[in-house]
Amino acid sequence: MLPLFSFIFLSLENYGVRKLEAVFAFLIATMAVSFAWMFTDTKPNGKDLLIGKDLTDLFLMLQIELKDNN
Repeated sequence: MLPLFSFIFLSLENYGVRKLEAVFAFLIATMAVSFAWMFTDTKPNGKDLLIGKDLTDLFLMLQIELKDNN
């Protein structure tokens, strides 16, 4: 699968670097939106996040949430 994506990205470069950058920007934006969605879905305690506590609990909640959705 990876070689296919590599050839797709290389062929997009023939259409212009701006279009290739747009594809990567879309992929990065998709990752950012999905992370923000999962972050708000778990509703972490803001005070604990600012202090730096319970980050392991947050990651455990995210993993449990991912398992529940599958």
